[in-house]
Amino acid sequence: MKSDNNKVLFITNMYPHPSFTYMGVHVKEQIDCLVKDFGINAEVYFINANEKGKLEYVKSIFKIYNILKKNKDIQTIHIHYGLSALFLAFFRPKAKIFLTFHGGDILIAQGQYVQVLISKYVAKKVDKIFILNKEMGKIVSKLNIPYEILPCGIDTEFFINKAIDKKSTQSKTILFPGDASRPVKNYPLFEEVIKILNKTASFKIKTICIHNLTRTEVRDLLNSADCLVMTSLSEGSPQIIKEALSCNLPVISVPVGDVETVIAGIPSCYTSNGFDPVELAELTIKVLEANEPNIRSEFLKKGIYENKSICEKLAENYRSEIS
Repeated sequence: MKSDNNKVLFITNMYPHPSFTYMGVHVKEQIDCLVKDFGINAEVYFINANEKGKLEYVKSIFKIYNILKKNKDIQTIHIHYGLSALFLAFFRPKAKIFLTFHGGDILIAQGQYVQVLISKYVAKKVDKIFILNKEMGKIVSKLNIPYEILPCGIDTEFFINKAIDKKSTQSKTILFPGDASRPVKNYPLFEEVIKILNKTASFKIKTICIHNLTRTEVRDLLNSADCLVMTSLSEGSPQIIKEALSCNLPVISVPVGDVETVIAGIPSCYTSNGFDPVELAELTIKVLEANEPNIRSEFLKKGIYENKSICEKLAENYRSEIS
């Protein structure tokens, strides 16, 4: 597709780099899709605070100013994550500005209190906010800024399921989605669930954490496992849930983020009523004893979580007039 003369500057603190190949990969994939399939003329500025420290946010104020000064053709800015918009506290460019909240930047339950305060302040200086779920909507609606629920999509052509006969083994592999050392991921609850399963299940249990892996490694794990159990205290719109469903992998989750909406109507996938390990263990056994091959097909029928579907809406926003 022909490139758009309106260049979009993407500002993000979430982007893959050698020390953390999985960080923000969904942001990169979204930008790549916008460029490839919708002709968006993109420039990316990555605030690598994860590796270089929080001083990078202060430096970003000056660097973004210089980028905009040198590139007069930048008419649209899309910021990923509230803290990446810190520069708006000091100057407001003459451009159409969008901001995507991803979780810890606006959800107080994730414990990033200072970030939430900064996010709410800079949000009032943008034209429109993209959020991931209804919980975020309740927060953002109080800011009197236009917003839209638009979770990040996935590449359903990459995350495909391979025909593996998992019923032939005497053990079951359960995936934990995330870094077990992060308190918000609530690994202790996952451990409680596994302890109950080890006592009650008729098969051996193997667990694997999905953390800092390549896209191919993630896809291979999703294909080789028997189910995924999410126990997080808070989430936005977890990509790993959508990737699991696309790979035909059953999902059991506590009621966080938009998980209940995403898995609604999909067989062998459940959200619990709360954070009770016994209930989660019972749901997990129910899933492991079933053999449901239609998870991917039912997920794809929704037609709203693919990258192309999400990026089409983003491109429309970039090209539309702000009211």
